[in-house]
Amino acid sequence: MPDVSANVAGLKLRNPTMLASGFLDETGGTLLRVFKAGAGAVVTKSIGPEPRTGNTNPTVVELEVGMLNAMGLPNPGMEDFGAEVKVALDGGAVVVGSVYGKDPDEYAAVASRLESYGVQAIELNLSCPHAKGLGTEIAEDPEAVREFTAAVKAKARVPVMPKLSPNVSDIAAFAGAAEDGGADAIVAINTLKAMAISPELKTPILANRVGGLSGPAIRPVGVRCVYEIYEAVDVPIVGVGGVETGRDALEYILAGARAVQIGTGLATRGMSVFADVTSEVAAYLVTREVHHTSTFRFRSAMEGAPGQFIMVWIPGHDEVPMALSYLGDVKGITVRAYGDATNALLKYTAGDLVGVRGPYGNTFHLDGRRALCVAGGVGIASIIAAVEGFSDRGTKVSTVLAARTAEELIFEERCEEAGEVHVATDDGTRGFHGLAPALAKRVLGQHTFDSVVTCGPEPMMKAVVDLCLERGIPVQASLERFMKCGIGICDACVLDDALVCKDGPIFTGEELAKSHDFGRFRRDESGRRIPL
Repeated sequence: MPDVSANVAGLKLRNPTMLASGFLDETGGTLLRVFKAGAGAVVTKSIGPEPRTGNTNPTVVELEVGMLNAMGLPNPGMEDFGAEVKVALDGGAVVVGSVYGKDPDEYAAVASRLESYGVQAIELNLSCPHAKGLGTEIAEDPEAVREFTAAVKAKARVPVMPKLSPNVSDIAAFAGAAEDGGADAIVAINTLKAMAISPELKTPILANRVGGLSGPAIRPVGVRCVYEIYEAVDVPIVGVGGVETGRDALEYILAGARAVQIGTGLATRGMSVFADVTSEVAAYLVTREVHHTSTFRFRSAMEGAPGQFIMVWIPGHDEVPMALSYLGDVKGITVRAYGDATNALLKYTAGDLVGVRGPYGNTFHLDGRRALCVAGGVGIASIIAAVEGFSDRGTKVSTVLAARTAEELIFEERCEEAGEVHVATDDGTRGFHGLAPALAKRVLGQHTFDSVVTCGPEPMMKAVVDLCLERGIPVQASLERFMKCGIGICDACVLDDALVCKDGPIFTGEELAKSHDFGRFRRDESGRRIPL
């Protein structure tokens, strides 16, 4: 998985998801359970100076678009909460303490107490919409936000993060006030003040009448608020409100958030929501494999099989064929810089758009009881799906993974998960000192193989194919040629009288044995036949 760690004002998170305050966070056991389920950090229930029972039931209304709650800040108080924090910390959790009070001194006192228990950051609940005198009034006054933040900062040594209300006309101004007060980060947004009435009973459902709306309905508001705050302050932002999927999280991240909090998503997607969101976010990220080589992941319903390719359109530059280096719902292409289009693509980041069409071409036949996969350089991107496909079918897999230098080796870990790996480098910095065909010849002598697949520089593939033909071992090679259409009508990718885009890109050893071009000639963009 790509590195998805986050850093919010010095608070180090293994991934960008956090448990939002108010959900499964009153005891150390549940805090730790959520952290072990995959959250990057957990935020405690808002803790005050004294125990508080909260509001009378009903306190929750389930809605099609989220949830309405008016818990009223029930909590055991700061004196008794230390034992709960200890349980979570002893289990390895990253804990953020949420605090409230009736004035700046109470906020500072509670924050100091929680810091003494070991919490790694403090979140200021400045905006609870359903506890009179304990949030709403503060949230509506920028000067109060600055004053309360400054009071806590004067006492706390850990990062301080005020949580702001969306129930104001200009949230960016409130974020600026918090920054002026010394805030290390901003958390946005808290719930929206809302109400639900029962037509049958003709009365408000919540005993408190009004409560806070959370869930998918408020996500567009939250994203807008984060976007506006990002333009106004220089401190990191944590986005909150309606995050249930990786795509939801990315909305906040692209708006300017460093991390996101999840609360209502626990009710809709269960405890796995943190791990799921993390993996879904990772699937949209760009992974730099080695220098000048990156993998781009994208979600697509298009079908795909080992060996197939797609046409990737980089607007303003070109459309080029790319092998699918990842299959499944979240596919991937692995790109090495070799021309204007690929150099342009390598500058793209998560959220940038390209056009894709396909997949095209034939596929590898994953037959046999033992297979050898031989890859040179970035050629592993074209056959890694076959390596994994063989393994998934129970075939014993050996992979020869070759590159010019150790620094250019990619997908070694994926190959190791599928079977044994033999590394070759031209300069001897890792493994066998020499070229892939020489190492492949050695490995072919160690086992009895009934299938070989290969991709890499064409002279390398020619040598591997010749080795297999000499031994009578079925071999398949994935070829690359200059392409224009990708669908077999332009004749640009011709190999003798075959079309690489349509008849290939996978060719058998028998087919290649009859080829005059294979390993000797290719055609340039004008169609001229030139030596390899």
